[in-house]
Amino acid sequence: SAMFRLTQEQIDALKLGAQQCDAISCYRLGRYHISVRPEVESVAFAEELFHRAADAGVADAMAAIALMWKSGDMGLVDLLEYKRLMDQAFAEGSHLAAKWVLLDMIYGRGREADISGAIAHLNKLMAQSDEPTWLYIMGCAVEEQSGNRAEAAEWFVKAVDAGVTDAYIDLASVTTIDKGGNIVDYD
Repeated sequence: SAMFRLTQEQIDALKLGAQQCDAISCYRLGRYHISVRPEVESVAFAEELFHRAADAGVADAMAAIALMWKSGDMGLVDLLEYKRLMDQAFAEGSHLAAKWVLLDMIYGRGREADISGAIAHLNKLMAQSDEPTWLYIMGCAVEEQSGNRAEAAEWFVKAVDAGVTDAYIDLASVTTIDKGGNIVDYD
């Protein structure tokens, strides 16, 4: 995560922005604390920052709160609250929520699988922006829908080339493991 590479100067700037009630700074400082956890109270501080940012209209902050419910960072796992908040953030245009909702749609996690719906939404997102995460998710969708590992690999390569680190493991999987789970050398 890029959060691990923040300089002290960048962290100080986020702290100052959060103190001045800048919603984006609150969200980014929350992401830093939930990812890096530099202090004993980082999780509680991240939650507070995310709520401040979400209350100010940062949809990604609502998605971050949802992820805290999913992972148990709130003290317990609540998948219904995760889904409720994630769906709300998704409806409000959160890119973070889009990533998780689309993957949930593809794999049927906590909702009925709807790969065609996910692909249709991905096509809209890709027409609107060049966000490289959509390339990775499209590879996941293609592999899950058709099992076409070569086509999925093309999407994963594009994502890797664009810097999406999540795509590395899926690229390795589709290029070295067959559908039966056996390691193969396609060369």
